Amino acid sequence: MNARTRIGMLFSKLRIPADAWTVLILLPGVISLYFLASGNFLLAGVFFLGALLFDVIDGAVAHVTTKVTRKGVFLDGIVSSYLEVLALIGLALSGLPEVFAPASTWVALAVFGFLGMEYSSILAKHNGLIEQDWMHLVIKPTRTSLLLIIIFSAHFNQLFAVSLLIAASVISVLVMLNRQFKALTQ
Repeated sequence: MNARTRIGMLFSKLRIPADAWTVLILLPGVISLYFLASGNFLLAGVFFLGALLFDVIDGAVAHVTTKVTRKGVFLDGIVSSYLEVLALIGLALSGLPEVFAPASTWVALAVFGFLGMEYSSILAKHNGLIEQDWMHLVIKPTRTSLLLIIIFSAHFNQLFAVSLLIAASVISVLVMLNRQFKALTQ
């Protein structure tokens, strides 16, 4: 039995539906935003990690209870995007130092790249320009993990955190443009 199944079995005993777990992701996400805006990166990271754990739980419960639905997958995608944006807004409000440009500029670029990747994939798939975007399965968890690392690292070294934010911003925009190019040249 794999870890996902064990988690799903454990949390399904609480009889909380998977979609409710999905919505619960927003609670620690908003609390994380509050702590980011207050400059408390350690507590912000703890609550962001809690939100990510709820994200694992919702999928595991849906899998174990065989209640994976299209609406649930849609809700999960929307809430995950909200969580990313909450973290990015928090980083913009956190008072991180300027590196080449204000941190809020790098956050805005990250929002553009993160959401642009999602939107480009969805539009390309919807319009039949690509069949399946397998990179989505790798990039979304990578983005949330990177946000978690940025938040926690800001507790120890804010310049390093901004450097990671810059890298995430630039890479996300490049990946977005790559997806758009591939869709248009297929």
